[in-house]
Amino acid sequence: MIIPDVHQQIQGDFFDWIEGVLESISQDRRALVATVSWTVWKVRNDKVWNNKNNFANSVLFSARSYLKQWRETQSRAFVALPRAGLAEDGASSWVKPQELTVKVNVDVAIFQEHVSYGAVQPELAEVMAIKEALSWMEASGWIEGTIETDCLVAAQAIMSRIKMHSPFGVVIEECRTLLSRLNKISLLFVRRSANMAAHFVAKMSYSCPGRCFNGGDVAVELNNILLCDLMI
Repeated sequence: MIIPDVHQQIQGDFFDWIEGVLESISQDRRALVATVSWTVWKVRNDKVWNNKNNFANSVLFSARSYLKQWRETQSRAFVALPRAGLAEDGASSWVKPQELTVKVNVDVAIFQEHVSYGAVQPELAEVMAIKEALSWMEASGWIEGTIETDCLVAAQAIMSRIKMHSPFGVVIEECRTLLSRLNKISLLFVRRSANMAAHFVAKMSYSCPGRCFNGGDVAVELNNILLCDLMI
């Protein structure tokens, strides 16, 4: 069941169903039903026009995230993630890590023309990258620090307690398990402007053999981004 307490069997057309549902549920539930319906429509268009597939759990998280942000924007009290005490959540600029801690910024890029075994959805790719970052930190013995991602859906999914039976959900559970072991590692959502170096590296990998580059191959643009971040 996607939304508890909402009758989801359609008899007749969609308009009959939505009218009956909206008459029988609370105002909060109406907002969620409308947002989920809108998100499903967007996903349907992605499939028809771009042949992109989406997981049902990812659709629900996207709808809830959009609705939450809209409500908080309307109240003029926008907070990107419901994690009190973490001022970095939703940060718009990169912040240096505290002394003796490590910060890892994560981003992914998907190049559709080079996909051989079916397209991977951005949210799934993001949580896979977060899992790899956590595994790397654990293997390196980095027990205190932060991971930052500009994917709100991925961050909220990992920090929630919802069980998801899908490939997306499997990776989410692996991330939660790693975070439980690395209890001094925080996962934070930041805006794209605070994640520009990671974003640039992901995009730049398109032109690199094996999607890798070393220190001698760093583009001037990336150097500029790093210098701007370090000067803050």
